Amino acid sequence: MQELRKITIAVVHTSIELGSRLKNIEKVRESLNKIKDRDVEIVVIPAMVNGIPIFTSFARTMKIRRTAEIIPGNTSQTLDKLSIEFNKKLVVGPILERRGSKVYISSFYIAPHKGVTNIIRHTAASGDFLRGTELPIIVDNDMRICIFYGRDIFLPEVSLSAYLLGIDIAIAYPDLDYDLHKQRIALITRALELNSMVISVGGTITRKGEPLIQLPTIIIDEEGDIVNETSEEDKVILVDIELKSKKKYIDYGRKNLLKKLRKLIGFES
Repeated sequence: MQELRKITIAVVHTSIELGSRLKNIEKVRESLNKIKDRDVEIVVIPAMVNGIPIFTSFARTMKIRRTAEIIPGNTSQTLDKLSIEFNKKLVVGPILERRGSKVYISSFYIAPHKGVTNIIRHTAASGDFLRGTELPIIVDNDMRICIFYGRDIFLPEVSLSAYLLGIDIAIAYPDLDYDLHKQRIALITRALELNSMVISVGGTITRKGEPLIQLPTIIIDEEGDIVNETSEEDKVILVDIELKSKKKYIDYGRKNLLKKLRKLIGFES
């Protein structure tokens, strides 16, 4: 019987300064430096690392639609260099992505010497941002990661597809434009439903050095129990997971599955 592979994931809990990409990137560098000698395969980075808010409550004052960037772009290229320097794969939380005249809330995945290998354009983006049409799932050889943003966590077709594909871990980024308590309850439900660990990535959002919002980073195990919750500044949390056997899961692929599931559930005619 084939032995299942175990990996360690590092979750960066830090402060994100709005309007200061370089300061935020330096925070990521400091976190990577803390674990440079550890056997960590993937590092999870908070949302808005480029300093541009993704929450509609800040949209008018920050004119965020004008400051959305392309992926690959300045932020991803800088993080790609860090990925190579420290030899770590990076899950980068949502930023505003511009594609022509369209703006998405997008997460992405960087592998050393490969650059951006996956872009997740989130399905449940709020406000005027366009919604992605593909599954928020990263497939990297024998590893499968589901990336939830905000209300993605409530969509049955996303959860069902994650279960069918046999994800190894789910990573969630809260949406401050929606009830955080309800999102927390849904995360626990998803952990039980998917039989997978769920990581909710938090941090402190600051502007001009003043804290605006503080969110804990929460680790939920396969039994739905919160095994770690921290609001401690500049902390790196290590999480060990055992990858699932993929033999019992059908490889449906990512493209078009979301649309097919919506039709099956009855959301599209």
